[in-house]
This record gives sequence, structure tokens and C-alpha cells, in this order.
Amino acid sequence: MAAIEDFGRWCPVPGVLHDVDSVDARDLLADCFYHAQHQTFTRMKQKMGTTWDEESVRKSVNGAIRSALTQVGGSWDEPTRADLMAAAQVLARRARSWGTPDDIIVAHQAEFGSVLERLKD
Repeated sequence: MAAIEDFGRWCPVPGVLHDVDSVDARDLLADCFYHAQHQTFTRMKQKMGTTWDEESVRKSVNGAIRSALTQVGGSWDEPTRADLMAAAQVLARRARSWGTPDDIIVAHQAEFGSVLERLKD
């Protein structure tokens, strides 16, 4: 099990929540997941003996977002609010299975919820 300090806390900068569209929200979901799971992805890449620089970790996070959106029948290019909500739930389940503490998951779900509240329809 990972240590709590292995998980970063993400909080959207208030300025980025102005005029958020679905692609912005998708990118903020990726940023949230990146901060929460950075160490998890880095450790997995190190164990596999693959590149684990920041760009590589970001690509893996984006892959996880794409995968979650696909799993819920959503679109990477044009996600809906419902797609993003469902994908966030998929990501939360994955994070939990990787040993992410519940308080970290709940905190990030709440922060991403604030993004979805601002999402322009």
C-alpha cells in the first residue's frame, strides 16, 4: 500500500474555472488525476523499466482518461458533462484499486465536482 504522502492534492486555480467548456473540463480532470496519481504512474513505469519522465507520466494519465471515457461511451474530443462524471467515477475506482486512500479520492472528487458545476452546457 502506498503512503499518503505519495498522493498529491489538486485544487483548480479559481481563474481557470471561468468559462469552462467540456474540453477544458476534460483537461482539468487529467490534471487532477495526474496530481493524485503521479507517484503511482511513476512507480509503475520504473518497475516496468520504461521512461518515467514528466511527459511520459502525462501521456499515461491522458491514456487513462481516454480509456475511462471510452469505457463509459464518451468522447475524448467532445465529452459531455455526463461522460466526464462517469469517467471520474471509473478513475476513482481504479485509484482505489491501486491503494489510493479514500480521503484523497473523495477530496479530488469534490474538487472536480466544482469544475463540473462551472461547466458551460
